[in-house]
Amino acid sequence: MKRSLWTIGLAGVMAAGLAMTSFAGEWRQDSVGYWWRNDDGSYPASSWQWLDGNRDGVAECYYFGPDGYMAANTEIDGYQVNSDGAWVANGVVQKKTEAGTVDKTQENKRAKEAYKKVLEGENINGYFCLLDINQDGVEEMISSSWQTVIYAYQNGQVMEIGTTRDEGRIYDKKNKRLIINYAHYGIENRIAYFYDGTQWIEDSANWYNDHWGDFSRHLLSYDAFYQEMRIERASVYKDITDKESEYQSYKDSWEEWNAFIEKYGDWEDIEHDDRDTENVENTPANREALLR
Repeated sequence: MKRSLWTIGLAGVMAAGLAMTSFAGEWRQDSVGYWWRNDDGSYPASSWQWLDGNRDGVAECYYFGPDGYMAANTEIDGYQVNSDGAWVANGVVQKKTEAGTVDKTQENKRAKEAYKKVLEGENINGYFCLLDINQDGVEEMISSSWQTVIYAYQNGQVMEIGTTRDEGRIYDKKNKRLIINYAHYGIENRIAYFYDGTQWIEDSANWYNDHWGDFSRHLLSYDAFYQEMRIERASVYKDITDKESEYQSYKDSWEEWNAFIEKYGDWEDIEHDDRDTENVENTPANREALLR
């Protein structure tokens, strides 16, 4: 699940918890759940711990019960922890650096003000939504008109992290990834956007749906491929002059698309809530309501 170069021990985490004890260690998992093993073999129990699980220099806070296992999806001492076990306040994961607590409230407000200026310059008939893709407390914005643009607010500026067409989108909240799907001239495209701890990543794959038909979860042999093409894609088959190259192209695309699905999940299998990416019209009223 997560590894860390350092942790911060707390006693009375929210009230007086600024004392800091550093450990090296790693997450462990067994049939019961997750627990944290320090390098000396000890493990936290009946306590809150700040852990930098993804090594980005920012720690999240976790509670470990008397048996040493991490708590998740519950309330401890009046504080909520989410499905990943991290302490959340008003739905926002709380974070800390070695210098102290990271307050994202004002930064998120500045982000909204910056997004508002972007939207005021766009087509009034467009649409937008806010979504904290990487769950760091500062929302990203997805703006849609004739194309979809994904914006992030970093270092006091709005930056575009992706521009694409968009015929469908889902947010994989568990893995902090936005997946977009669209078809163009018979080519089905799928793109994943996520933050890897240092930078925004855009990863994509495409499949020639109109040419080879629906994607098959099994790579067809040369003979099976052409048997299916003769029957199901006869109009394409009759124009193929270099069968070896055609099959190799099919094979390469199959491997690329299959690798994408293996990495990010198939469309139907990703747990998501459509409300996460639901658009509103880019009107003054909506901007005033959502961007303040």
